[in-house]
Amino acid sequence: MNALFAIPHNMRFALLVAVLVASLTACGGADARKASHFARGQEYYRSQNYDKANVEFRNALQIDPNDAEARFWAGRTAEALGNLQDAAGMYQAAIDIDPNHTAAIANLARMFVFAGAPQRAMEYITPAIERFTKDADLLTVRGAARLQMGNTDAALDDAQSALAQAPDDENAIALLASIYRQSNKLDEAVKLVSRAVERNPKTIDLRQILASLYFDSDKIDESSEQVRRLIALQPRVLQHRYQLALLESHANRKDDAQRVLEEAVTQFADLPDPKITLINFIADNFGRDRALERLDQFVAAEPGNFELRLGKGAFLQRLGMADAAVEAYRAVVADARTGKAANAARNRLAALEIQRDHLTVAKKLIAEVLEENPRDNDALLMRGNLALDANDTATAVADLRAVLRDQPGAVGVLRSLARAHVRSGEIKLAEDNLRAALDAQPDNPDVAIELAQLLGSTARLPQAITILERVGERFPNNIAVQHALTLGYVNSKNYVAARSSSEKLKTMAPQEASGWYFAGLIAQAQGRYDESVDEFSEALARNPQAADALAALARSEIALGETKRAIERVRKIVDATPGDVVSRNLLGELFLAAKDLPQARTEIEKTIATKSNWWLPYRNLALVELSAGRLTDAVRAYEAGLKAVPDQEMLLGELSALHERSGHADLAIGLYEEAFKRRPQSNVIANNLAMLLVNYRGSNRDSLTRANEIAARFADASEPRYLDTYAWILLKMGDAVAALPLLERAAENAPDSSVVRYHLAVAQLQSGQGNHARENLEKVLKGTPRFAGVADARRLLDELKGRGS
Repeated sequence: MNALFAIPHNMRFALLVAVLVASLTACGGADARKASHFARGQEYYRSQNYDKANVEFRNALQIDPNDAEARFWAGRTAEALGNLQDAAGMYQAAIDIDPNHTAAIANLARMFVFAGAPQRAMEYITPAIERFTKDADLLTVRGAARLQMGNTDAALDDAQSALAQAPDDENAIALLASIYRQSNKLDEAVKLVSRAVERNPKTIDLRQILASLYFDSDKIDESSEQVRRLIALQPRVLQHRYQLALLESHANRKDDAQRVLEEAVTQFADLPDPKITLINFIADNFGRDRALERLDQFVAAEPGNFELRLGKGAFLQRLGMADAAVEAYRAVVADARTGKAANAARNRLAALEIQRDHLTVAKKLIAEVLEENPRDNDALLMRGNLALDANDTATAVADLRAVLRDQPGAVGVLRSLARAHVRSGEIKLAEDNLRAALDAQPDNPDVAIELAQLLGSTARLPQAITILERVGERFPNNIAVQHALTLGYVNSKNYVAARSSSEKLKTMAPQEASGWYFAGLIAQAQGRYDESVDEFSEALARNPQAADALAALARSEIALGETKRAIERVRKIVDATPGDVVSRNLLGELFLAAKDLPQARTEIEKTIATKSNWWLPYRNLALVELSAGRLTDAVRAYEAGLKAVPDQEMLLGELSALHERSGHADLAIGLYEEAFKRRPQSNVIANNLAMLLVNYRGSNRDSLTRANEIAARFADASEPRYLDTYAWILLKMGDAVAALPLLERAAENAPDSSVVRYHLAVAQLQSGQGNHARENLEKVLKGTPRFAGVADARRLLDELKGRGS
């Protein structure tokens, strides 16, 4: 029986009323709490207490995650705190909840403009402005995006339209002032902003703009006056005082500048930064001895101020006094022992020791930090980069990923992680990280170049060139971008574009060799060897140390039948600089090309004697021995190289292939077994060992099981060749059901790989998909295919045709 009906009627009614009232009160209470958090958040925001504002808005969102206005204000607060990724996420969430939230749209688009991505900003602004044609915020952001894209007239229209709707809108005034400034109408910009400041004397942003405009107009006193008023409005903002000191210094009033900084020290006695800023100013303007004396006075007055003492260490580093900096940091460690300051000192000591190549000491310091705080980002980053340098990619990846959890948009970390993935052969993951870095900084030339190089190295030159062309439009005078773009055109055999690009390089950097070097490569590729010799010679005239140009010049001379001349040219360089191992190695390669094997061996052996830890001469020595038909000596050369540079992938791969061709697959397997013992974390070594085991010992169940154990790490890999290896092992073990989806993923990511498609065809055939198998086999057997298993692929295709499948 229901318990409710056991209660007398009148009591039942009272209970129902009570439950209803309680539920209504609970709902009302949640709304009231949300409103209270929201109101407090806005109050904290207006008083610039952004940390507390952030807490309040987050509390409001805990109660109602679908409140678009709370999301918007949380975004504004995150932006004020410098957490730009969080801010963008909050603005996007507000837009998702309320597609008509114009303020969120404007703020998110404005962030893209500030990040140098006006096209991304326009993607948000254009559809919104079609619905809200007179919204001043939207008009202003569109104007800023248009201005950044070089469309000044359209930007001016937007700024004027925005001001017509909201005459006192500070963003619109700032935009119009920026347009005047770019149009060399400084007087009009000053008048515009001055009038706005008179109407709103408490404005901060417009006063800062006015101060900047006065400075551009060479009116230093007027600029200083505006900054003094900013100090009066915001006495607790240090940056205003620093700006005033810079202005006084610019006017050559050094004593007045120092007085401003001294006042900052007094006003902010609890902060170390004003003291360190003052010390740096004194060092730059009155000498380091005077600065050091003042710094010692500060430290003596506050011996327990570890932040100040860390600042002293950084100042000593800046002066180039590394030993004194080490002493300062060690003193902090000794006195603080544990905690934030001690670990900061250890991290800085470790960084110094890495610079001085004292890696053992650095690793010990890093270990001490991580023992106390396993998530210390600085220590993890250093350990990760040290591991990367040591080819310990597993440790590098783990540490760098740990840093990314706390700093998801850190471009430097993403780039290091990408390099770690490249080292371990995980190209797809490397690409993903570089694309994430480019999303964080859309127009970072260095990131764009690195991503383009990765794409180019994996046969995706058109994509690489598109990226470089886009960033080249943004930075038309960036030599590194133009260099990479020219190389992309050369490698893609677009010689018309390459020629134009190389000529542009010559104009941009006439003192550098690169423009002439690329012009030489283009002429060489087109068979114009005489012209290429002239271009390479010009490159060497600008940079006699340009090894690539020297090698390319030698190739052209050999093509012209002037091998002796090429050898004589390089011989002169070697005789003049006997320690130049690059030129001596090239000399050995030229003798090899001329089939003068004794001389080639002599020069290459001299190179090895001078630089025994360089892998390339060992490979060249092996090629000399192979050319002489001395297989055993070639193996010895490879083995010597691997002893000097353990597990070097080119040497390891070529020696293994040599063993395979010689019918000694067991030696190839043994070679990779030893490498795997030393570096089990290496995906490249694991992949090659597993494939050798399955290809040569696939009929042995124990070997297949071992191959499966080694390759199991690739079950969730994104790299096609790793997926292919693991799936091929599964196929050999009779598990086509598990292998098929892996090979489908591999083929999707590497559509031009014949090996992957052949393996996919085998999996499809074993899964009863004969028609698909036949399509893939016909695709990979077109023309003159060369891949492992081509004979088996032909046999399978013939069988399918015979069956009529």
